[in-house]
Amino acid sequence: MNKGSIGEDAADALVDQARERCAAGDLLEARSLLMGSLAQHPTHYRTLMELGELLRRTDYRSAARLTFQEAARHHPTQAAAHLALGHMDREEEEWQAARRHYEAALAIQPDLAPAHQGLSYVLQELGESEQARNHRDRGFGRDPWFSLPYRGAAKPLTVLLLVSAVGGNIPVESILDNAQFRVHVVAVDYWQPASGLPAHDVVFNAIGDADVAESSLQAAKSVVDFSGRPVVNPLERIRETGRQQVMERIRGLSGVRTARMIPMSRDELLLPGVGEHLLAQGFRCPFLLRAVGYHTGRHFVSIDDLGQIRSALSQMPGYSFWVIERLDTAHADGTFRKFRIMMVDGKLWPLHCAISNQWKVHYYTALMDVPEYQDMESAFLGNMSDFLGTDALARLESIQEVLGLDYGGIDFDIVETGEVMLFEANATMVIPSLQHIPAHTPRHQAVLAIQSRAQDMLRRRAGIGSR
Repeated sequence: MNKGSIGEDAADALVDQARERCAAGDLLEARSLLMGSLAQHPTHYRTLMELGELLRRTDYRSAARLTFQEAARHHPTQAAAHLALGHMDREEEEWQAARRHYEAALAIQPDLAPAHQGLSYVLQELGESEQARNHRDRGFGRDPWFSLPYRGAAKPLTVLLLVSAVGGNIPVESILDNAQFRVHVVAVDYWQPASGLPAHDVVFNAIGDADVAESSLQAAKSVVDFSGRPVVNPLERIRETGRQQVMERIRGLSGVRTARMIPMSRDELLLPGVGEHLLAQGFRCPFLLRAVGYHTGRHFVSIDDLGQIRSALSQMPGYSFWVIERLDTAHADGTFRKFRIMMVDGKLWPLHCAISNQWKVHYYTALMDVPEYQDMESAFLGNMSDFLGTDALARLESIQEVLGLDYGGIDFDIVETGEVMLFEANATMVIPSLQHIPAHTPRHQAVLAIQSRAQDMLRRRAGIGSR
């Protein structure tokens, strides 16, 4: 040990102090303590892991990754660093990298349930369904519920989070802050009454994709009945939010236009007479082809010529697809726009406006560095009612009323005729982490408002009241 360095016991003590500061909300002091420990004992395992988690939590993801990599390099018999790296890669949709890290963790600790769980989701994304099922069984079969770390100092509100082991879950990490909420996660597909449930104040149903997780929604009923506590996003409401169901339910609303869509299998799409079949169903090129169960624009393409179907399918996973009418939403300047509002506890909240020169509009690939578009988004976020107008807002409120979700989102545009063009409305919409967004910006304030409203909703449902 070099002169001036600290021993293992002293490093452990600094980690314990850092955890106390995290619980008290003083993340800067916690990071300072951990950096001090690392400076004197650069390979200390607990310091590396605690610092990596703190950096990940505060969205310094590159630094977190490097820290976990150091932990894995210096402590090759420890699986947790590989597990953390697998989780990070899965969050970033780096499926092959996530697979390698989960497999490395299991090579060290073959019975590590969280690694089996994570690998099952990755393999499902990669289209390896049989292997995914094997790892689901090994990951959730013995432990159908588990607890996430709570890092707060005060008595927490305890949330029972219902998830599907097959996917289709709502991303809720930005809402369920582990300094405010203690979270117990239940994989409903594997739960049995004999497993019991931990004490909790409220149930948050995070099973959001009715097309993917129908069997999970059925299994969740026994958990909800056993719990007896209030439920956010009741199961029966989620069951009615499959993509095609939503479009059919909304279609009759005045001033709202939805895309026609039909389900088709891979085999059906590859039949020689598929063009005639689609024509008989009222579909003409260009139309959209989307793999069932995928979000954020993944495996979602425009078919401009029937000859593109086969090549498109060769790049897409799964057996089930949606054929979707491509709505004409191009504006006079050639741009395409997608507004997102969140439905939280009976009220609409603006989240973002994205403007692109491509039909598939995704916020992080949109042209939002253009000052004119930034101004438009700021106007939308600053006063949604004035920006959209009374008629459009009433139409969006009618969509919310039809769906009846406690928590969800609506993606749409408004064309020159004043019609609301509905792209999507369901519970699976993502609220980004605040660390991704510069402070004191309209978007930062919008996300903060939505997070706060969702957190207050959980407290009210639990009978605790707002902070």
